[in-house]
Amino acid sequence: MPLQAKVLVKTSDPNYARSMKRVPIAEFKAHCSQYIDELAQGEIVITKHGKPVARVVAEPTEPKRDIWEFYESLAGKYPAPPEDLSTGRVWDAQSRH
Repeated sequence: MPLQAKVLVKTSDPNYARSMKRVPIAEFKAHCSQYIDELAQGEIVITKHGKPVARVVAEPTEPKRDIWEFYESLAGKYPAPPEDLSTGRVWDAQSRH
């Protein structure tokens, strides 16, 4: 009986199928860290007895925002606190009361 190719996902992108790597579950378990490092090259389809059971994809990364850009983005969104937040009581750090 001739081997047949299996289509896992229908897509118009001809490179999509080439980017998927099929790995038996025992192989993935034995070399998990290695396969996680390879996710930048494409997703991994985990198979059990030759049938796909799971797909591992890389988490999309968001670029880190500059802290000052974030700070400036908050301008005008929240009211400024009142100038005097005092309770009227004097606090002495050395006091035990």
